[in-house]
Amino acid sequence: LIARFPIHGLKQILFLVNVYLFYIVIVNVVTDESKLKQLIRYTRYSLIIMVALGFVQYFSTLFEMPYYFWQYWATMVSSLYYGMPLGNVLAYSNSWFSASGGNQALRKFGILPDTHAFGVICIFLLAYLVPFLNRAKAVIANQRYWLAGIFLAGFGVMASGTRGVWASMLAPIGLAILFYFRGPIKPFFKKMLIVYAMIIALFIVSPLVSKGLNFVRTFDVNDNFLDRAGSIYDLSESSNAGRLEIWKNSAMFAASHPFGVGYGNFITSIVSSIPENATYEQLSAMKNLRYNLPEGFITAHSLYLQLLVELGFAGLLAFALYWWEYFEKLWKFIKKHGAEMTLYSSLVVSLGLAFVWILAYGVFDLTILNDRVLQYVFVSLAISGLIFAKYESFSEVDSE
Repeated sequence: LIARFPIHGLKQILFLVNVYLFYIVIVNVVTDESKLKQLIRYTRYSLIIMVALGFVQYFSTLFEMPYYFWQYWATMVSSLYYGMPLGNVLAYSNSWFSASGGNQALRKFGILPDTHAFGVICIFLLAYLVPFLNRAKAVIANQRYWLAGIFLAGFGVMASGTRGVWASMLAPIGLAILFYFRGPIKPFFKKMLIVYAMIIALFIVSPLVSKGLNFVRTFDVNDNFLDRAGSIYDLSESSNAGRLEIWKNSAMFAASHPFGVGYGNFITSIVSSIPENATYEQLSAMKNLRYNLPEGFITAHSLYLQLLVELGFAGLLAFALYWWEYFEKLWKFIKKHGAEMTLYSSLVVSLGLAFVWILAYGVFDLTILNDRVLQYVFVSLAISGLIFAKYESFSEVDSE
C-alpha cells in the first residue's frame, strides 16, 4: 500500500504465490506413502540432472577461451531458459568468473543464471542423498552411486566459487557437532560431519585439481579455490567492499524507514531522486555504474536487509516466525522419533540442516528467492510437513 511502484510489487507477490502452490498441491495430492516415495525419488533425480548439467558446463569451459564461452552461453543457453533480456545482461555482467579480469577461470553454474543458485542446488542434492547411505540391504548395491553423487555435489559446492555458501557452511557444521555430542541421533550427524569434512578436503586439494585441469585447458588459469576462500576475510577486496557498502546503506535506509518501502520496491532505496512520472521499467533499466548492472538487478546482498528495507521490521519478524515454527516442529519430531533413524526421519533432519545452511547464506545473498531454488524450498517444506504429520503411519522398511 505504501510502495512507490505497487504494480511491480504485486507482480513479485504473485510470483511467490505461484511458487508456493507447489507446497499447496503436494500436501493435498500426496496422500499416501507410495506417492511420497515417488515425490522424494523424482525430486532427487531432478537435482542430480541439474548438478550433472553443471559438470557439462564446467568441463565445456576447459576447451574454449573464457570470453567466447561466456558470450555463447549467455546469448544461446541462458537466454533459452530465462529470455533474452537476462541473456543480454549476463553477456556483460555476471558472477560466472572466479575473479575479476578477462583471463580468469569460469566457475560452475550449469543452466542456472548464476553460480550462487547452483551452489544452493548442490546443498539440496546433498540433503537428498545422505539419508540413503547405509540403508537396508536392498539398496546396498546403490551405495556407490549415492557416494559418487555426494562427492560430485560437494565438488559442485566448491567449484561454484560462491564464498557466501562456503562461509555459511559453518552453521550446519556447528549444529552437527553439537548434536553429535549431545543429540539423540549421533550416527546420522557423524555421516553429515564426514560429508562436510569431504568438502573441506576438496578445498585443501583444490590447487592440485587446478593444476590437473590445466593439462587439458586451452590455456592455464589459476582457479585455486583455497585462495578464493581466504579472500572471505579480506575487507579491502572489491566484492567485499561493495557488499559492506550496500549493507551499510541498506541498514541506514531501513532505520529511517521502519515500515519499509513496499515489497519488490528495493530500487527506491538506492536511486536518490526518482522522476515523478518514471515507471519501474524505466528506472530498473538505468545502469548502476558502481555495480555495472541495471538498477533493477541491484539488491541488498542480504536476504534479511532486503526484507528489512522492503517490508520493515514487522516483515522481517514475520519471516523469522515462519522459520521458527518450522524448526520448532522439526525439534519436536527429533525428540519423538529421532532415535529411530529411518529413511524418513533421516531425510527431514538432513533437510533441516540444508535449511540452516541456506538461511545462514541469506546473510550474504538473496539466492533463496531464485525461482529454481524457491521451488525446491517449498517442495522440501512440503515433504517435511508430510513426514511430520504422517510418519507414524509409514512403514519402517527402507525400500528406495
